[in-house]
Amino acid sequence: MVVPANFAVELGIALHELITNSVKYGALGGDGQIDIRWNVETNNQRQYLVFSRHEQHYRLQVRGARQGFGHKVLAETVARSLNGVGSYDITPGSVRWTLRAELPIPPRN
Repeated sequence: MVVPANFAVELGIALHELITNSVKYGALGGDGQIDIRWNVETNNQRQYLVFSRHEQHYRLQVRGARQGFGHKVLAETVARSLNGVGSYDITPGSVRWTLRAELPIPPRN
């Protein structure tokens, strides 16, 4: 399946932010693991992209973590831009980002 250009751009922005944070504070800067999954769900002839990224590592401490621009992008902006629903949860040793957004129906030729 090919996703629309705006989906690719928004996912790229989110993944860039997640990877940057992971290098600085998480699994890509030391021991840890990252699990990325996506699929397309069909419901009442509509299709939804469901994307999740779960990172586990020992370095992240929630206490004192500030919620800056990157947090806003991941918690709100990307999902809103795609008319979807997203979540961004940080707990000690874990970062989870999920997105569920309806894919536009491609025109028939």
